[in-house]
Amino acid sequence: MPFERKKLTENIYNPPWAEYALVIWENASLSIELKRVPVDIEAVKRTILECGMPYVALWAKDWRKS
Repeated sequence: MPFERKKLTENIYNPPWAEYALVIWENASLSIELKRVPVDIEAVKRTILECGMPYVALWAKDWRKS
């Protein structure tokens, strides 16, 4: 789960994508592909707020587009 902070003085936020890497070993050669896939932020926030965990409002506020 990626997060961003533009400056040390700014709050952290979760961008509207997930990130992962594909590590491929083939024919004695290593390659790494970095990937991003879009995430439905409103669905994530709705799920967070409905989950029943403590302090969900603090966690949900970090999910925004920028």
